[in-house]
Amino acid sequence: MGLHSAFIGAALAVVAILMQGTPVRAQVHGFSRIPIQFSEVQDEILVPNMPAIRDQHQAPLCYTYAAAVLIEHAICREDHLDCKALSSERRPSVLDLSKFAVDVKTIGRGIAPTDAREYPKTIVTTATIDRTLLPLVVLDNLFTSGGMIAKESCAPAEQYFARDPELLQRLAFHWVAHERLRRTNRVSAAEYAASASLEIEALVQNSSASDLIAAFGAKSQGEYFYQVLVPKKCARAANVVQFYTANKQLEYWPRNGEVAQYATSLRTIKGVLTTKVPVVLSVCTLRQATKECANEDGSETRAHAIAVSGFRRACKESQCIDALKVHNSWGETWQREHGDGWVDARDLLGHLSFFPGAIGWMSMRD
Repeated sequence: MGLHSAFIGAALAVVAILMQGTPVRAQVHGFSRIPIQFSEVQDEILVPNMPAIRDQHQAPLCYTYAAAVLIEHAICREDHLDCKALSSERRPSVLDLSKFAVDVKTIGRGIAPTDAREYPKTIVTTATIDRTLLPLVVLDNLFTSGGMIAKESCAPAEQYFARDPELLQRLAFHWVAHERLRRTNRVSAAEYAASASLEIEALVQNSSASDLIAAFGAKSQGEYFYQVLVPKKCARAANVVQFYTANKQLEYWPRNGEVAQYATSLRTIKGVLTTKVPVVLSVCTLRQATKECANEDGSETRAHAIAVSGFRRACKESQCIDALKVHNSWGETWQREHGDGWVDARDLLGHLSFFPGAIGWMSMRD
């Protein structure tokens, strides 16, 4: 689950933010299962050839995973590929996609924006920004900057995080320790960077020691994470996926002044699904969704981004439930436990973001 914090502050603040990446998933709301008694299927709409389910582990990057679903599906549709079998050579790196979560003028400087002023104005026009809008921010910046994304094989998020679920916490520890030394003793800080880079190189493996040492000179922790996890070599032509955007258009709903009521939200989603493309949803996983989508003390953001690839009415005799098929980034186990991702549509849409752009998709230009 991606809970989109700007990676700043002292050690305790850093660790707290990173631990928000995957709250206890049993405590999230909005994903009610369909009772097994409702086994009769009516009015089903399915997007074919969806990508394989991925697992973000504890990485706070749900917004790039959700955006990647739309990108991968478009690649497979255009190139007539089996999306379930899409190789890491054709998949976009979810880590590299994080560079698009900032203003287009500062792409590559971090994993998440630090304040509202950094968001592209083409999508966001409100003064206060809901962080669940990051999937649209990522896609919007991708569209306006040429569509070049590092391959998953060059910056393999799931390989990193499956090998070491606490990788981000380890990296954060080294960043904070180095920053403290840098403020007091630059010689000691340089020695620390050289020593820490050897440990990090063993964890990440794709980056060279010299690049890792250089990463400690980043202007922010978000930029440091990016430089460590996405090596410089990932910008080379051989390591890039070219995503063609000229024939596509990014669309979203609700727009400014519109309200995401259940009936209109569901109608919008169904309309997009009938065109055989998935949608991305921005949701709040609190028991009662709020505009801020945070704990009462503000210590933990509970936003999440997902893709949706299907609709059906699940019925039992004369009683029916609207259901949506969620394409989540919480791994295959979560999908199986939720009936292959089928959840109660009314519950899910009751947790939509309060901001314009809670529903987004890519359409083909005429």
